[in-house]
Amino acid sequence: MCHPTTRKTLQRWAFAWLCIIIVSIPLHMQGAPSNTKMQQDLTYAQVGDRFLKLDLYGSNTSSKKPFIVWVHGGAWRAGNKSSMPLKSLVKDGFSIASVDYRLTPEARFPANVHDIKAAIRYLRANSKRLGINTETIIIAGASAGGHLAALVGVTNGHALLEGDLGEHPDTSSDVQAIVSFYGASNLTLHSLSINTAWPER
Repeated sequence: MCHPTTRKTLQRWAFAWLCIIIVSIPLHMQGAPSNTKMQQDLTYAQVGDRFLKLDLYGSNTSSKKPFIVWVHGGAWRAGNKSSMPLKSLVKDGFSIASVDYRLTPEARFPANVHDIKAAIRYLRANSKRLGINTETIIIAGASAGGHLAALVGVTNGHALLEGDLGEHPDTSSDVQAIVSFYGASNLTLHSLSINTAWPER
């Protein structure tokens, strides 16, 4: 008989491979099913005059499947929540939130991490009203979004990266799994490789 911890680990690996398969499908084939329930432009926090928003796909409070928070890519400088390639998972019972966050031209690091964690707190605090089950959350992203997803995922409870945005500071922003698609993981090494790629003159 499989130990519960081992079974959960295997489930997470299986889900990660499923995501890889889905992301490898051309984006034009990944449109959301026609019956997908979608809530657009939900404000999860406000910074000055800036409203931070997310889109929510699907809802099923009775579902035992993990809730997914998607973080878009764009070199930390571009992109938005409309770039969400996992829409076909909704028909299989997954609920997904695609999150906008402040880009680096607007706010310096770690503002983007603060924003994403605030979105997670908002989703947890409002799970019943939104019709979602946030008991288990997977954070996923691609490229710069993969880097931010990994950073959010490995800093559960980190006070400096938690931030104080939003109306739910006492709600947990912890996640239980991370799926990072080609996200940067060693920015120092990457910077060094760029600096040494060109011959001296």
